[in-house]
Amino acid sequence: MSTSVNDESARAAHDFLLELRHLVSPRVPTVPRACSLEQLLEARRLLAIDDSDPGHLRSAAGRIADKFRYGAGLEDALYPMLFELDRQIVERVATLTPAQVHSAGLVRSADFGDALSHIAAPTMNGTDRVLVVGFLDGLPAQHPLRSALSPDELFRFENSTVGVKLCLILGPYASVLVGKAMPRPFYTLESSLRVTANLRHQQRTQETLRNRQQAERDAAEERARLATEDPREARLRQLTQRVEELERAAQSR
Repeated sequence: MSTSVNDESARAAHDFLLELRHLVSPRVPTVPRACSLEQLLEARRLLAIDDSDPGHLRSAAGRIADKFRYGAGLEDALYPMLFELDRQIVERVATLTPAQVHSAGLVRSADFGDALSHIAAPTMNGTDRVLVVGFLDGLPAQHPLRSALSPDELFRFENSTVGVKLCLILGPYASVLVGKAMPRPFYTLESSLRVTANLRHQQRTQETLRNRQQAERDAAEERARLATEDPREARLRQLTQRVEELERAAQSR
């Protein structure tokens, strides 16, 4: 009896993925309880769910509905299926070790504990989107996310309370109608690394620009000072600098 039940469950999971791979009708398939985590993640990939999208499930439902030109009716029917898909993933991920979660290509928000915050990141249309960030020092010592990126590739989070912290940008908050916004239970590792890399690149570009502007201001101030400096004082300053250089050279021998 057990073997028969297992066979039926395996067939149900297989048929579910088959329907998604060859989606040629607007019929909404049901997510079988028998799906493994790998199968659920494969279903997400087939449905092209983008975790960097603030409304990732609704957007995916809309794209599929547009494919069949069935509009909002099909979108509303698809959304519960996508929600169930993610709910089952959350259920399975909850029992895994950090290493197993990492191997599955996921980031589990709970692993950061209270070491979470948020940033407002600019978008192409000029508005800001709020993104969840996780501080690396809030993770357990051997957590695989600590070495997923080099220190220079990690985003720098800074405020007056925590100072400067290295962090991974997880993605948007979970969609809520009422109440406090919370991080999603999980994000795909690929999406988190991609968003972190993009925003860290922007951050480095801004740092380079600020450094160049500061160097230009310093040079302008130095030129202005030299233009008004007494020649004898300038010569004395140059001799003093030269003596200091010679003393440092002698000490380093």
